[in-house]
Amino acid sequence: MLCHHGPDDAVRLVTTTDIEWFMRCLVAPVHQLHPVDDRDAIQKWGTQSLRAGACVVLHAMGFSSLDIKWILRWRSMAIVSYLRNIALLSSRQNRAFNKALGMPLLY
Repeated sequence: MLCHHGPDDAVRLVTTTDIEWFMRCLVAPVHQLHPVDDRDAIQKWGTQSLRAGACVVLHAMGFSSLDIKWILRWRSMAIVSYLRNIALLSSRQNRAFNKALGMPLLY
């Protein structure tokens, strides 16, 4: 990802450090954290938070674990530890089982 930055408006790559700084600037007021007193809590927010959140959203939208692994550039299948049993997934599961109940028995 590229952005314009600095007084000369130079184009440069957005780094992990840039993203973490921006996230931490946002999380403090949103969660009413003091920048100094709650520094340890604020430091827990980072790019991994975005990847975990993106993993849950993509999974809820129907992407397979393999697709998510590829999109988010994970090297392992550690993504499954981030998958959540959210309401949307429960609803999809219920619809699938209800559809299966209407299938003819093949034995």
